[in-house]
This record gives sequence, structure tokens and C-alpha cells, in this order.
Amino acid sequence: MDADLGTSSSEARALILPILENKADMTIARFPKAKKKGGFGLVKNLARGGIRFFPALKARRLSRASGL
Repeated sequence: MDADLGTSSSEARALILPILENKADMTIARFPKAKKKGGFGLVKNLARGGIRFFPALKARRLSRASGL
């Protein structure tokens, strides 16, 4: 997380709690679709490439019902 969370800072709890409760080693936020094009695509593609580079990492998607 970084300092420019703004109004989404209330969502930080959903990212931090699974780590503090030893339910996850890492959490990843999912952002809503951008209304206009920006530089975020570069960051997403870099993260996606990093995850694929480490084949031992098995990412799984949590259901929305879990509140995450």
C-alpha cells in the first residue's frame, strides 16, 4: 500500500487482516476498471509478469462472499 489510498483507505483492512491472522502470506487488491486510460496498465502487466516468473507461487481468487 502507498500513501495515496484516499477514500479507498477503508479497504486496507480487507488486505491486512488475512496476513495478521496467518491466513495468507500476501494479499493483492483488485481495482475497478479505469474510466480513462492511464499509466496503471504498466504496473498491472509488470505485476502479472512477476507472478508468472515465480511458478511456485499459486495465486487463488477469494470469493466476494468472504468480504475480500
